[in-house]
Amino acid sequence: MGIHTSLYFGVVEASTALAPVFGPVGAVVDQVLGNRNSAHVPGKPLSLVALAATGLTVANTLAVARVQSPKTVISPVYVRPVNALENFGDDPNVSSFVAQPVAMRAGEEISAAAWVVGAADDATVTIVAWFCDRHEPIPAVESYWVPFEVPLDDMTAGKWQSATLTFDGSPTLPAGRYAILGMQLVRPALEGSELCGRLVIPGETLRPGMITSPSFSARTPLIASDGSFGVWGYFDAQLPPSMEVFSSGTPTADTVLQGYLRVAQVDR
Repeated sequence: MGIHTSLYFGVVEASTALAPVFGPVGAVVDQVLGNRNSAHVPGKPLSLVALAATGLTVANTLAVARVQSPKTVISPVYVRPVNALENFGDDPNVSSFVAQPVAMRAGEEISAAAWVVGAADDATVTIVAWFCDRHEPIPAVESYWVPFEVPLDDMTAGKWQSATLTFDGSPTLPAGRYAILGMQLVRPALEGSELCGRLVIPGETLRPGMITSPSFSARTPLIASDGSFGVWGYFDAQLPPSMEVFSSGTPTADTVLQGYLRVAQVDR
């Protein structure tokens, strides 16, 4: 069970037409989902539980973003509202379908497209999709926010990159098994190109993640902490997760992605 976070990322040509002119946004190569015709292809049935999109340059703005699969009841599935920013900001817009998830069938392509309005040639668009294989309610036990750091050395732009996650300072995690219930990610102040991070959990297939925030005081999307996703996954304190980071640019040396993981101990 758990949550999986995937990305679509690419350059879309801007249009000054009054009617929507959609350009494709390619699926980022994913170690869990298949890739065909620049689209994600799940190997088993999944539920689409949330979407977020952003894109902006000086002269143009993201107006509409959507994903599409052949056999959803209504297609395409629109991201409403979108974010008109180069990266996700304070209190970002996220479309949540948790109450009534959209069924995605195994082996069928899930593609994405966007309409960019403006006179410039193009704009870079990011669409984040959260999938779930089974919703598991959060356990009725205490939960805590635990800080961590992820160094961003040797990163390459435009692809998921592996990085080490280190729990930082106190509190320390006592031995035991933990449920993951939420996450906040704060990108370096002078960088701004880190869009999203996701956890790689030993023994689990899906990789739950979250979009980044510009500061620790920025409001995160509700799905990051309100428990609506249920349990994101489980890990043992002796085998903590690592992280994959997606960035639109190459971070400078010695920069760090900081964050907090919301956890609950479920077994000693």
